[in-house]
Amino acid sequence: MKTINKKNISTKESFGKSKTMKPVDLLKEDHKKEKGLFKEFGNAEQPARREEIVNKVIQELKVHTQIEEELFYPAANKQLTSESGQALMDEAAEEHHVT
Repeated sequence: MKTINKKNISTKESFGKSKTMKPVDLLKEDHKKEKGLFKEFGNAEQPARREEIVNKVIQELKVHTQIEEELFYPAANKQLTSESGQALMDEAAEEHHVT
């Protein structure tokens, strides 16, 4: 479970411990986890296991998107004031609405 505030994200690990991370660090960790889940899906042979992995990916991507849209993009948008910076943010926002 992840709890989001403006500066940090608290995560509750499956074994009961909590840790607090900066949004950027959590996003990097999420990218690794999501890549692993996609690889696991590719190796899964049983339809029930594939469905389980898909449900996990959907849940992870929902939280990941929330972190990006509520914390990361607004903070980056404030820092990237140049025309090229704004173009980059516009492209990122567009990609999120397409997926």
